[in-house]
Amino acid sequence: MGWSTLVAAELIAATRGLGFMVQSAGEFLATDVVLAGIAVIAIIAFTGTGSARAAAPDALAWRSTMSERLSITPLGPYIGAQVSGADLTRPLSDNQFEQLYHAVLRHQVVFLREQNITPAQQRDLALRFGDLHIHPVYPHAPGVEEIIVLDTHNDNPPDNDNWHTDVTFIDTPPAGAILAAKELPTTGGDTLWTSGIAAGKRCQNLSGSC
Repeated sequence: MGWSTLVAAELIAATRGLGFMVQSAGEFLATDVVLAGIAVIAIIAFTGTGSARAAAPDALAWRSTMSERLSITPLGPYIGAQVSGADLTRPLSDNQFEQLYHAVLRHQVVFLREQNITPAQQRDLALRFGDLHIHPVYPHAPGVEEIIVLDTHNDNPPDNDNWHTDVTFIDTPPAGAILAAKELPTTGGDTLWTSGIAAGKRCQNLSGSC
């Protein structure tokens, strides 16, 4: 295998025309340098009401017991956090899911290591966040049409290795995605995220508008 194999589940956005990625906003980046053997959850925070769940990021209504509490470690001042204490091969309790959900809203992209989940388990987790999008172009995981397979190697180089927001060619682009790294090179193959929210706020502070 060459560069990387990822499977992704995409959430249907609650609001129309969302775009959170911005180019050349280096200080707003989040990256997980050592991806091998982990599952990556990247649900972009969204606003509005509709098919996807929506809640204020600081409305933490859950109460955690010590056995169910997740450890959430921010990876930077603007975006990204590492989450530990969850086993995604089994259904999360409502308590744990609420913690994960609010971590996603607060940090925009979160990472969970050592999660050997199946495409069906990945789909079931994604469904707890909202309705799922069926991608019209990329190949699907066998028997799980909600999961797409991103397989890149020397004979099939990536076609999306630039700053982008997923599936912007449809009326309601996905609010986010859940990525699970299945096979990766020993070096390279990193995925970067940037916070359009933080960049937009910085633009407003500097010039009053973007």
